[in-house]
Amino acid sequence: MLKIKKQTLRKCSVTGNSYPKNELIRFAKDKNNQIKFDPDHKLGGRGGYCKNNAETIEIFFKKKLLNKAFRTNIENKVHEEMKEEVSAWLKNKQENQI
Repeated sequence: MLKIKKQTLRKCSVTGNSYPKNELIRFAKDKNNQIKFDPDHKLGGRGGYCKNNAETIEIFFKKKLLNKAFRTNIENKVHEEMKEEVSAWLKNKQENQI
């Protein structure tokens, strides 16, 4: 008998829709309230998710939805750092696909 693997769904902070984890990018907040970009979905702590496409990511940072995802006020500096880190990751990912 084959085991059917259940797909884990998470909610996008921008659209409010649920998607499989592999279609989302993740941000993690650890016990020390440090927020980190988690492209591999392996860091511990509370996670905030965003659909992995350019338009949704732009809205995510423009509306500062990290605040909503983690239910706290996050400094502008942290938003900018996360935006730069995600941009670099996306650029690197696109270069590796070519």
